[in-house]
Amino acid sequence: MRDFRASTGRRTQGRELRQKLWRAHSKLELINPRKGNHYTGRRCQCQDCPGYLFDSTIDFGDNLPTVHINRGFSLADQAGLCIVLGSRCSVSPACDMPISVGESGRDLVVVNLQKTSADKHACLRIGATIDEVMVPLMAALGIPIPEFALSRQIAVTRKDGAISVRGVDVDGTPNDLLWNLQARYGYNSDELLKGHVEFNQDASGNTANGTRPGDRARLLEWPWEKEDGRAGVEVASGARYCVSPDTLAVCDEVVVDCKTRGGVRNVGSRTGRDLEHVVLDEFEGKQCSAVWLMFRCHYREPPVRLAAPADGSETLYRIDYSPSAGTWGEPVVLSHDGPAPMETVSSSEPTRLLSISYAVFCLKKKKKKKNLRIYLLYKKI
Repeated sequence: MRDFRASTGRRTQGRELRQKLWRAHSKLELINPRKGNHYTGRRCQCQDCPGYLFDSTIDFGDNLPTVHINRGFSLADQAGLCIVLGSRCSVSPACDMPISVGESGRDLVVVNLQKTSADKHACLRIGATIDEVMVPLMAALGIPIPEFALSRQIAVTRKDGAISVRGVDVDGTPNDLLWNLQARYGYNSDELLKGHVEFNQDASGNTANGTRPGDRARLLEWPWEKEDGRAGVEVASGARYCVSPDTLAVCDEVVVDCKTRGGVRNVGSRTGRDLEHVVLDEFEGKQCSAVWLMFRCHYREPPVRLAAPADGSETLYRIDYSPSAGTWGEPVVLSHDGPAPMETVSSSEPTRLLSISYAVFCLKKKKKKKNLRIYLLYKKI
């Protein structure tokens, strides 16, 4: 399971779990236990498994996974050229891989602004930044450098009067990537209504502002609205702080717009082993018209709007985010089962065409066609 709070969770609740459980767990046959320093505070999401989760990061003093370290040495043995980019080559055994290439008389190139332990074994040392070397090198070789893109997979299901949204990894495992789901009921503005947040277990490290796990606050600014990617909040005392969204859980609540009397439901909680965000498909006689996906803003990614799914349908989307441009691409349907998602957009709102290909019922000709291209209108994000 991808646990996006692992790195902070192990420094709070993880420490308590180590004191409480490590004496017993150290006797078990574990995969790379690393002295019990990596409890995340989460339990396994697999059915009937009560196990505790460790994160997969490596700290100084931790052993590297055997499979990975063996593969690294195998590749180093086969290499005719090894290029060290930005590493000082000072931590064994990883640093022994490139150094072994130079010691054997094969070509070793070091790119670093500082001295490294591999310098004396290198046939060429370049005192420059990585981009200053690799960008012109790739251009000379005629190899384009692909732009980094953040790719997310989202499964959206509607059945039994509820809409569920969850993150899915490429291998099908649950991916805890959503910070909040905001469902719309009779509220058509592009403005995202703010509610309340609660400081989670990782807030115990916020000694500077005195907040503790369980404290509630009013959300003033979304994290993607700020340059540093932090959320603006106001606590009960009236004090205002800017904090990481990793330390905040969005409260499950309904927020009503006073002007239109429409409303939204924020759902920051996750349920079940698939970590689903679940909302009702109807509220006070109003159907859910759209859902907004809000992420943890590690790359300042803005929310994504998806049309409300049709009843009895399940759709798996892939959406790609460009950190350099700060924009999401159009959602791509990877798989779909059931009726197609349809919605009505007023002409006063900006729209964009999205083409989707799968087997659907042609409403005009009343017959089933495969690979029929349909154009759905949805609001521009």
